[in-house]
Amino acid sequence: MSILQLQVSQRVLSGSDLNPIFSGTQNVDSIKVTFDAEWSGFAKTAVFSRNGLDCYFSDLDNSGQTLIPTAVLEESGTIFIGIMGEKGNQRITSSLVRYRVGVGASVTDLLDPDTVHSLMDLVNEALADTGGITGKRTGTTFTPSVSSAGVISWTNDGGLDNPSPVNIKGAQGVGVQSASVYLARSSSSTSAPTSGYSTSVPTLTSSYRYLWGYLRFTLTNNQTTETAKMIMGVYGNTGAQGPSGVSPTLSATKADKTTTITITDANGTRELAQILDGTDGSDVTSKISSIVQYYCRSSCNSTVPTATSGWSTTLPTLNSSYPTMWTYFKVNYEDGSSVDSQPVLIGNYNERLSSVSAYFLVTSTSDTPSSSASGWTTSVPTLTSGSPYLWCHLRFTFYAHRSSSTHVVYSNVFLLRTYQASGSASGLILNYTGYQSTLDTTQGDAALSAIQMGIMPVIFTNNNYYQVIFVEPYEVCGQKCLKLYYSSTSCSSTCILNCIEWRTSA
Repeated sequence: MSILQLQVSQRVLSGSDLNPIFSGTQNVDSIKVTFDAEWSGFAKTAVFSRNGLDCYFSDLDNSGQTLIPTAVLEESGTIFIGIMGEKGNQRITSSLVRYRVGVGASVTDLLDPDTVHSLMDLVNEALADTGGITGKRTGTTFTPSVSSAGVISWTNDGGLDNPSPVNIKGAQGVGVQSASVYLARSSSSTSAPTSGYSTSVPTLTSSYRYLWGYLRFTLTNNQTTETAKMIMGVYGNTGAQGPSGVSPTLSATKADKTTTITITDANGTRELAQILDGTDGSDVTSKISSIVQYYCRSSCNSTVPTATSGWSTTLPTLNSSYPTMWTYFKVNYEDGSSVDSQPVLIGNYNERLSSVSAYFLVTSTSDTPSSSASGWTTSVPTLTSGSPYLWCHLRFTFYAHRSSSTHVVYSNVFLLRTYQASGSASGLILNYTGYQSTLDTTQGDAALSAIQMGIMPVIFTNNNYYQVIFVEPYEVCGQKCLKLYYSSTSCSSTCILNCIEWRTSA
């Protein structure tokens, strides 16, 4: 048994160990071929030609070995050996190796090799005459087509069985139908309550100081998803007991011809005015005719001078813009003169949560809008290709103690979801344009938020959508990260193609 040891490197076929083979041998001698990486995945076939005339084909086994066809060894002379590989509609060929078959004991003399054309001459002639190679092995072309429903099917020109049709259309996207805020009170600042949530705002007390809440979204497929529970408000601690109130009192003392008037209030006793008596024998007197209390509200804790506009005998209403209350007394005399006491701080504005509402806005760009921008609404708007970004923020309404006046505080604005065109991958889309984008926590935070709401993101890169099928959180050097494994939308869950890592800020 002789085995011709051959190698293919950069499509050049050569021999390293060519043992002698003689005519008349049948089903004994073979060739064994090793290949470089370019041939990986190709079905490999050996092509034999005897004296440059007839062609014979023999498939290589997994080790690269095949028997030399009997017809090739019927007579002595020169044979040519080449390799052809096929994968789908791809074909690759090697150069030819010339090998001399010796004269065996049972064969007749052969044609003079000098009169035999080369294999390549015959191939070129066949190509020129017929426009293609015909022989004992022909290829089959499979042609795919895709219907409007997304079903891909095949036809072929070789009369072979076609693969089964496959639906490659992605699942219909899911949108947000409505959103509700649920609130509950708790005595713990670390563990969210497991029951008692309601759309009404509960009253906080010193025993139940923490207001917990979450958003519940009803999707267009009638399923629901919820955000993580978080603290939305805290009951204010009772302030220290203030000093006992002191009702202002007036008193007058006389020394010689000077009368001194004093006032005693929460700040102690202090002099208001001195009055000089008339000269001896005169009937001039200056008596107090009235004492009037004035009030004024202020935006700061600094003393408000009595000459400042805004003082009134009517008690004003405090609010978040004017949180402090001041007062002073005006002493009026019968002769038309008057004297003012020093203004004192007598009260502060106290506010409490009234309600929490979710507001929504769609935009045409991915830039985060301001919470005060126009267009925010409590109804969930419809996303379009022109306005593909849906944003959300919360509005907390507070009211003043013992007053109906209110003011509003806004939460941070966050991206809720993005528009998905018909037929594209569903879910939140994360654009991956290069390694540097993985350092941006914006994408990682968006992915984390979507996952917490039960939505697996989609990676968009190289003009293709890839569904995330597995998420692995980890931490390195104090930086929290997400590793997102993704596959093409037509693959099964085991068809992992690649993964990407994004940083997160939480």
